[in-house]
Amino acid sequence: MSREFVDQALVLQVINYSENSVIVKFFSREHGLISCFAQKKKGSKGANYLPFSLCEIEYYSKKASGLFSLRSCKIISPYTSLYCDPLKTTILLFLSEVLVKTVKEDTANPELFSFLRREFLYFDQLEDGISNFHLYFLSHLITHLGFKPLHGDGKFFNLEEGEFVDYQPSEKHFDEAESKMFLDFLQSSGEDIKSICVNRSERSTLLKGIVNFYRFHCAGFGELKSMAVMEEVYI
Repeated sequence: MSREFVDQALVLQVINYSENSVIVKFFSREHGLISCFAQKKKGSKGANYLPFSLCEIEYYSKKASGLFSLRSCKIISPYTSLYCDPLKTTILLFLSEVLVKTVKEDTANPELFSFLRREFLYFDQLEDGISNFHLYFLSHLITHLGFKPLHGDGKFFNLEEGEFVDYQPSEKHFDEAESKMFLDFLQSSGEDIKSICVNRSERSTLLKGIVNFYRFHCAGFGELKSMAVMEEVYI
């Protein structure tokens, strides 16, 4: 006997499973992280499910196996620029890898779902400040993952301890200028990222530091394959 579900979901990752099928990882509104077997559409190489597409999905599970199969997937809020702007696409692929490594919940997290849906709809419309979006996004995703930095009055951010301190730590840390930039992103809204001024070198240093921060606080985070592309093409 199978159980059937209808839900809204964002595509996180697609993995080729066989010549005719793929495994699609979704983050759904009602059930959190789920993986579904899906048939490739005729003439497709498995690229039907683009990162962060907002979909309405119908899927079912067979009680004996605990596996999900996708019955249907319909895009409900098509993006207009994310997949045709090469810079935005580079960021999408990078953030998709980050989320696959950090989102492990197989239970509902409506706050995280709303955050992801809102921010990628906003990113789709964004024209100014595109180069800052990934820094803004990673700085705010932290809150939903449960390790939001402690602000305090310190001028230096300790990456390992996850707090701003009033002395320069000997271990991994942002210097005073980098800490100020990180705090700017932590306290920013989407509209603010258009006016946060960071150059390519500062952006690169800040991103590497934030990724290290994630590595300290997310078990099994490891290396990001897409980081090299970000460094070469974008940041």
